[in-house]
Amino acid sequence: MSTLRQLARLRLVNSVRWRHCAVCFSLTSFWGHSGQAQANSAAGIVLSPATFSILNPSVFGENSAVAIGGAYGNRPEKKTYLFSASLSHVRFQFGRTYPSHPIGKTKELTTGLDYAAAIAHVDVSPTLKFMSGFQASAGYGVINDMYGAGFEGMSAGILLPVAARISGPGVRLAPFFAPGFFLTREVIVGLGCASNTCHFSSNGLRVSLGGGVRLDLMGRLSIEAGVRKTQTANAISRQSIGASYRIGNLDGHGLRDAGSFTLEMDNDLFARTSKLLDEDYTQGFHFTFNRREGVRFVEKAVRKLHQCDAALDCLTSVSTVAGQEVYTPQYYPAVTADDRPYGGWLYGGVRSAAYDERKLTAMSIKLGVTGKPSLAEQLQVTFHELEPENLIPAGWDDQIKFEPGIALTAERKNLHQLEAGRATLGLITAASTTVGNILTDVEAGATVRAGFNADHPWVLNSSRGFGVQASFGIRQDLVLRNLFLDGNTFRSGPRVHRTPLVWQKEIGFGIKAGTLLLEYRKTVRSREFSTGRRYHPYGTISLTRRGLF
Repeated sequence: MSTLRQLARLRLVNSVRWRHCAVCFSLTSFWGHSGQAQANSAAGIVLSPATFSILNPSVFGENSAVAIGGAYGNRPEKKTYLFSASLSHVRFQFGRTYPSHPIGKTKELTTGLDYAAAIAHVDVSPTLKFMSGFQASAGYGVINDMYGAGFEGMSAGILLPVAARISGPGVRLAPFFAPGFFLTREVIVGLGCASNTCHFSSNGLRVSLGGGVRLDLMGRLSIEAGVRKTQTANAISRQSIGASYRIGNLDGHGLRDAGSFTLEMDNDLFARTSKLLDEDYTQGFHFTFNRREGVRFVEKAVRKLHQCDAALDCLTSVSTVAGQEVYTPQYYPAVTADDRPYGGWLYGGVRSAAYDERKLTAMSIKLGVTGKPSLAEQLQVTFHELEPENLIPAGWDDQIKFEPGIALTAERKNLHQLEAGRATLGLITAASTTVGNILTDVEAGATVRAGFNADHPWVLNSSRGFGVQASFGIRQDLVLRNLFLDGNTFRSGPRVHRTPLVWQKEIGFGIKAGTLLLEYRKTVRSREFSTGRRYHPYGTISLTRRGLF
């Protein structure tokens, strides 16, 4: 094994040396084609979604639980397309820019996060209102030459828009002016930059001026157009047009109307201290939205399994679930023949539960797809393209093929807890079984959980104030089928020899503020296939909001 590691390390060093020369050539070529103006046009502020005049839907106080939207931006010789998703006041944006005359395989990607809220408003008449708000944002963008080098830009700043809204039946028109400023940084990055061959760097405070008009229809659909110009060398105005649609209660409460939900992101990067290569279960997104009422016959079934009794104060809930999971072999320096295949799983489903303070019984069904429709390849490759130094994984052409998937799960949890004022110490025992072509297994485990002013692990009522919690758990799995190891059910393709007994351990801690809980967990799983790695760690960052639903 040590010899293999030495050979792999030697190949890595030689590869980096070769790529160092390639990066130097690539940077020279890239610079030569585009010149200093290209470097300035790659400034963080220009790559950031903040340079669009399309404002956060909540900036003038039109709060809703969720908003989905998109935008199109036009500069001479460049066009940008953005997707946006908002949760109350917070908006996430991701997009790609397409030059009219691209250089080689170059890709321009941009992403940003912003928070917006209303400041004040003055009612002049029933149909005229003056409004003001603010939008704080952070953005990141990259021009990746796809050979290990590129321009990277970052920005952080604030916009202070003011508007005059004219209202009519089902229609509102709001011309606005939105000045602001940004702290920006731009730099050339790449594998060759470790030896200071990449000398270009620019930082600064930049003024940004923009304005436009927003048209609201029926209180939910917004269409917006405008122009923005930001202080950079050879500054060029950007014209933008976009739209967003608000989902949920529109009474102005925003997050308070978002109900009870959990957003989770898994990634092996969150658990690594050394190598940063993807392998095994490498990435996952999971979303759970809770509500009271679900499918009647499923609710009756879980109540019967739970042995509900009115005297025990038994409650029921139903959750809508959606997510994606990505699995990869260790692909550097090369994928070995005995490693697991690439694979992805995109799913949606429902989970119904009956519970009281001491136990929980739940049943769930997930339906989804594997193969190219799972979008696993697109997600992983795009994430790597956001950092020019990252290796683009090769091998997705031989991934697990398309297959409709189903997973039926039944689970039971029990809580034994000691309380001393606001301090709690509890033991949670859990068992579950899953049947389906994606996964068939039986799981059993236990978790020790301690906290101060911590919320109940599954009763969705939330206590006020600040709280902390920590946990440690172990679990044993008997795996009878795993599609991402055993391969497609009815088609030939890549597969490995699955290990039936797999254990895992998990440690986590969380911080609660009011109805919000931010939690980190590190999970370590044992070998899942005979030629696999002895251990595989990954980390989870989750945000839970407990509220009315």
